[in-house]
Amino acid sequence: MTQPAPTSIQAYYSRARDRYFYSATAVFWNVLPFACLELARRGWLPYWFVAALTFWAMTHWMQAIHELFHVQHEQRIDWFNRFMPMVMTPLSLGFKQYQAIHFTHHTDVCSPRDMEYYQLRGSKLNGFLNALTSPDQALFRWLQRYWNDPHKAQYIEADLVSNLLVNSTLFLLCFVHFGANFLWYWIPARLSYGINAFAFFYMLHRRGEAFGSYPVFLRRRGDWLYRALYGRDIVNGTCNHDIHHWNPRIAVRFLDLPPVRRIYDEATR
Repeated sequence: MTQPAPTSIQAYYSRARDRYFYSATAVFWNVLPFACLELARRGWLPYWFVAALTFWAMTHWMQAIHELFHVQHEQRIDWFNRFMPMVMTPLSLGFKQYQAIHFTHHTDVCSPRDMEYYQLRGSKLNGFLNALTSPDQALFRWLQRYWNDPHKAQYIEADLVSNLLVNSTLFLLCFVHFGANFLWYWIPARLSYGINAFAFFYMLHRRGEAFGSYPVFLRRRGDWLYRALYGRDIVNGTCNHDIHHWNPRIAVRFLDLPPVRRIYDEATR
């Protein structure tokens, strides 16, 4: 006999074990492109394969990190993901800073207090260019936001400095070790990050001149292809972004369930 679906939204919240799963998957998707780049350097893989894999892996890494933001406290993050060493810019923030930035996107979404609001303003071209350069802008916008804050020491401190030192060192080492072939990783990584950031911010929070958090409805073939390429979590997080913003404690694997949509519709009616 089929059990009835839970009617309490708490039944669909993330579990404690999710933090371990997403920590491990974030490390995997972070390391995989560099492992393949090293194999290409040794002549065991073609560089075009590294470029294609990096473009694909970046989306999975971003999704895993995003889920970690919501299930793991920054003081308990593992040492590897703490630095988020995806090597996209030498001036990279770390997990603590990006988590704080993302939380302003939830508490002050589509307002000037949202630290990612700059990605939502203006034309689609402006939004895309801001998304493409967001890894570089993040540090300067962080300093601009907190430099004159009375609690500045909470935001501009040792963790920030260590992240900058580790990521700038890794960036330099990659260029020294791989030479110009590092671009086979770096260009698709930056392009994929920009496209995904544009999709997750501008495309999910703008409808013409209106701001909000909107769902996406895919046709059957598009849904099948998207799931085949990127898996259920990424499709769920994209297509049900309105539910995620309503209650970010809901596990991404449950976002597409009809009972969850029904509870959301009743709560926001």
